[in-house]
Amino acid sequence: MRTTIKGVYYDKSKKLWMAHYKDPLDPLPQKRDVKRGFANRIDAERWRSSEQTLLDAVKRGDAEWTSWQEREAKKEAELARRNTQFEIYAYLFVEQFKQGKNPEPKTSTTLRCDTF
Repeated sequence: MRTTIKGVYYDKSKKLWMAHYKDPLDPLPQKRDVKRGFANRIDAERWRSSEQTLLDAVKRGDAEWTSWQEREAKKEAELARRNTQFEIYAYLFVEQFKQGKNPEPKTSTTLRCDTF
């Protein structure tokens, strides 16, 4: 479904760039919040209020705020741990194979390669 943008304007009350667009299935032109990508003003306001609720919860101490750097560091640490675990399993598998034992993995997760 294609939408045709009819024009862009700056809404001073919201301090956001908005776009008039016309949906081929909807005869009335609508407004789209360009910065956030919401279909209408109600969704954008609902998102802003939920964002403010989250910030209030962080201030009260009910929620934890993490930066994207912290999240990326946690992902990297988990990936390194999984890769190390895979290398240990692969080493043990190769050592048993060299000894002629022809090992079978005990579980399907023993020799997973999906971390690469």
